[in-house]
Amino acid sequence: MKVGDLVYSKYPKIHGEGHGIILIYLGSRELKNGGFIPSKAKIYWSVTGKRVWIITWDLYKEEI
Repeated sequence: MKVGDLVYSKYPKIHGEGHGIILIYLGSRELKNGGFIPSKAKIYWSVTGKRVWIITWDLYKEEI
């Protein structure tokens, strides 16, 4: 996934309905102590107009 991709949520009742556009994307990274921070993206949802941060494994990428 990258900035500008169209996505939709695996859980629309929780995250948002309809299609969204990735505004900001932060890749995953491993911490020095062995911990893990997953990839996340800030999404603009077209139906509600909300902008929210979502972990990317909760998104599907729209294939055009």
